Amino acid sequence: MQDRYIDKNMPALISDLQKLIRQPSVSAKNLGLEECATLVVQIMNKAGIKAEILQIGKNIPYAVYGEVRSRQNPGK
Repeated sequence: MQDRYIDKNMPALISDLQKLIRQPSVSAKNLGLEECATLVVQIMNKAGIKAEILQIGKNIPYAVYGEVRSRQNPGK
């Protein structure tokens, strides 16, 4: 099943990967961290994943949190 999904969506998956590779993100220099986190959230949302950026604290890189609900038991 996953192979069919990958084969069917390969161009979009490659495009998302290329966007991530092109996005500058260097935590040691505090460069592009928020922009990269935003891009990751956009890609996750596009894939049907509820995602958000978490700001853990000052001078700490952003974290991205995503949640996927079970289709068999969506209430949990």
